[in-house]
Amino acid sequence: MKKRIKSKLKGSRFERKVALELSKKGFLVYKGSASKGGWYEGHRIGVGDLLAINKERKLIIEVKYNKSKLTQKERSGLIEVARKVGAEPYLAYWEGEIKLERVKA
Repeated sequence: MKKRIKSKLKGSRFERKVALELSKKGFLVYKGSASKGGWYEGHRIGVGDLLAINKERKLIIEVKYNKSKLTQKERSGLIEVARKVGAEPYLAYWEGEIKLERVKA
């Protein structure tokens, strides 16, 4: 149980770091409540930890400390939701620094 709590804290801290970096780049950033995704078309969806917007772009971002933790289901869901709302799907992960990578099918 302690490992799970540590993992959640690590993930939550990393989400805040990513949000701060994006805000420094001029984005207004919203963090999903408890990072369980949100609601879309009346259904609970578990994609997108952060929504970052500025005048030119809308990004839906799944934050994973470890890049390899993004499942195919999460990848597909992120792409689908981003497409439906006119946003760009991104994965934020740690590789010695914060990396932001466009998610492709």
